[in-house]
Amino acid sequence: MSQINHQIQQIIDKRKLTRLPQIEKEITFLKEVKAKVENLDSVINTVSRQISTKQGSYYIMLQADPTMEARFMAVSTSEVKRLLNEQLQTLENLKKRFSRDAVQIAFIGYERQGKSCFLQSISGLNNKVIPAYSGTSCTGAVSVIHNVDKDLEVHIEFYDHEAFLKIVQEKLQTFFPNKQFVVDSIGDLRHIDLSGFTCDDPQLSLEFNKFKDAFIDHIGVYETLIGHGKVVTSNEDQIIQHVSQYEEFDSIPTDDDPALFTQKEKQNANGNNVMVWQKNYYKYIAHYVTPEDYEAVKALGIENPEAYDFKKILEW
Repeated sequence: MSQINHQIQQIIDKRKLTRLPQIEKEITFLKEVKAKVENLDSVINTVSRQISTKQGSYYIMLQADPTMEARFMAVSTSEVKRLLNEQLQTLENLKKRFSRDAVQIAFIGYERQGKSCFLQSISGLNNKVIPAYSGTSCTGAVSVIHNVDKDLEVHIEFYDHEAFLKIVQEKLQTFFPNKQFVVDSIGDLRHIDLSGFTCDDPQLSLEFNKFKDAFIDHIGVYETLIGHGKVVTSNEDQIIQHVSQYEEFDSIPTDDDPALFTQKEKQNANGNNVMVWQKNYYKYIAHYVTPEDYEAVKALGIENPEAYDFKKILEW
């Protein structure tokens, strides 16, 4: 980990000491150009008024050349200003990025591609914090991981009721496009009628079954978390219940309820089939990045929270 920290610090130092001064110099230059273009706009407006009133020093100058007025009226700074503003915005974004005291890396992709394993390898965090099992998709929540010189600390933020119910309504509309549901509270989910679902799309059927299992059948697990605000914990046994869809065990822990476990067959690292005990978690349902969360995510230092919105990532 010390080598990784050293490499990250080298990147940050190079950004601040070399790249940042270059960017600031470019910003200063373009702002000067923009000021001159704005001065030109002011002159153009003055000349236009004099042409319309047929008086003034500029109007007299234009009369010396019959073609000058037409050429002058064809002058436009709109495209130049658009390009200047676009470039300035790009440079300002770079300035913010290179002024940070951290390097931000986003890991986005389909399940079972090794994202969590790679994050474990560079962060030193384990399956309790970044779940990475060899079975089906196990990561349940979007996580923002900061490399800081302190002990592990996890901040978990939950949906408010309005945002959560909006997501439920969207899911119901996807599964039942011709049926209207009235869900005014989380408690309404206990009595919702999901009968009549039919679909020829295997992926949509899978999503429906996952929705029914997690959102409806296990409402008691996450119900009290909605609107709970934020929880801060360093307990890894609590953390995994919020970030993972399940946890694997070689045997059922002696202090746990066997009814919460199912036995699954999987391949181990040597390619051999082995039996493991799987315990499902559902608290991850209570926290997720949606447009309603963008401002809260920005407060964590993420300038483009929409990049962490799964619906935008997967074009759902």
